Amino acid sequence: MNIYNQEENIEFINNRLGNGMWSQVCGYIGEGNDKYIFAILIDKRNNERFLKELGNGISNEEPVGFTATADKIIYNMYLQEGKCYFVRHRNYNGIHENYYEISDEFLLIFNAFKQDNKYISVLEDGRTEEIARILTNGSIEIKNIYLKRFAAAKQMNIAFEFDFRVSSDEPFDSDTNDDFTYENDKIKYEFYTGDIGMFKNRYFSRLLGRKIVECEPIETSGIWPFEKETEYDDFIVGCDEKGEAIKCTCNPALLNNYFNSNPGQYHYLTPVAFKREVLKKYLDHPSIYKIENNHLSCGSLWGIELDLDHDDLIFAYLGDLGRDLPESEHKHWQTFNVLTDEKLSCSTIKRDFGAIFADSENYDFKFQRAFRETNAKWKEKFDWDLFLPLVVDDEYCYMKAIMPLVNEQHEFDSLCLTLSKITIDSINVEKIKQNEPMIANDIGGSINCLNAFLKAKGIGDVSADDITSKLRCIQSLRSQLTGHRKSKDIVNTYIKYGINEYIDKNDYISASKYVFSLITDALNSINNLIMLL
Repeated sequence: MNIYNQEENIEFINNRLGNGMWSQVCGYIGEGNDKYIFAILIDKRNNERFLKELGNGISNEEPVGFTATADKIIYNMYLQEGKCYFVRHRNYNGIHENYYEISDEFLLIFNAFKQDNKYISVLEDGRTEEIARILTNGSIEIKNIYLKRFAAAKQMNIAFEFDFRVSSDEPFDSDTNDDFTYENDKIKYEFYTGDIGMFKNRYFSRLLGRKIVECEPIETSGIWPFEKETEYDDFIVGCDEKGEAIKCTCNPALLNNYFNSNPGQYHYLTPVAFKREVLKKYLDHPSIYKIENNHLSCGSLWGIELDLDHDDLIFAYLGDLGRDLPESEHKHWQTFNVLTDEKLSCSTIKRDFGAIFADSENYDFKFQRAFRETNAKWKEKFDWDLFLPLVVDDEYCYMKAIMPLVNEQHEFDSLCLTLSKITIDSINVEKIKQNEPMIANDIGGSINCLNAFLKAKGIGDVSADDITSKLRCIQSLRSQLTGHRKSKDIVNTYIKYGINEYIDKNDYISASKYVFSLITDALNSINNLIMLL
């Protein structure tokens, strides 16, 4: 193959430039400096002019400044009419390192941020996607689907300018192409060869050209008001006389309501049941999702009310699934959708249908409420926290402190570890010792310190020991279940704290309820005694 003919580069220009998953839009291709490319957007009416001006060169620095007319001077961000820069070169004339950057407009329209050498878009359902990246040589490539959506939104064509060169000391031979120009309505390039004389790599060929990728209709931008129409999935809402599942769309517009908008259709507030495992996806990403007060949310992007007061199921309303869950979440929830004869919890019915304030009956909710109230009252009383806030890397534990999603040993083990980290491991030992000098420095761990503090403040031995014995249960379980290899000692711990009857039956749900009850009772006892301290 004759290297000067640039057959691979010509094939790339004709077939692959502007297509595929990614498009490089600026800088040198690869590690050398013999393949340069730069792209802008141009007015759709300027195709012919853009191709005709081949050789003039596009400035890679976005023009900004003043223009002068016959009678006035005007400040203008875009001095080149009919052109738009979505990537530009920043030149600091040797005072600072030069670099390419993506325009704010492109980042704003796709709600994107820069993270290291990547540009990440935050999608409407809370997912993130890499849409552009900075290459090792400082060039930038953009995911084609976003490049074309941007062009569609602005109704401007993507216009590439390229300059590919090959040089060598090897003389031309008879197979080397003669100089030529190729042109159609979307591409124009010039090919020519030359000899620069006595210098190294004296023989060269150059492929200089431009290519236009036309924008799609504005409706393909996917940007409001041109978003893709939502597709609604079906969920199990009951069974027929044969016991077979009946499914119904979650499209709120097709459901009935109290105004009888769609007679004969299932009601918006039809309960839909799911295995609790549906929540694992969200618990595994606590920096994005939050579960609290029977509500699942993804930042401020979306949220849905749930009935969490069941051991093995959760419920959501059929219409809420369509209105409040993003379309991309529907398939995930369908996977865990089940047919059941269980009903909504009493607390949910009171709140949603009786307009009656009713706390959740969840054991985890009761713990969370007791934990917040105890810490708040303690802070009000002593002006310091009884339980230190978790460090940022451990804050996920607050959301993980919920009833197990499945009846498995590992879920119980994880719960004990989480509860211990939030409470026992977080007892403010330093402040306890500062505020009660009589506590010996060698008194031992955090539970002993709390016990001594309560007694020093006048709480009777029985009450103080009852509180701390419940905390020691959590500490023992945490230590023997997750802190060390399991041994026969754990059986004695189960027996000591009355959990063995659940463990023997592999009933980790009931064991978890018991543990939650112990630690909640301890917190409520502290809460009730605070005013006496």
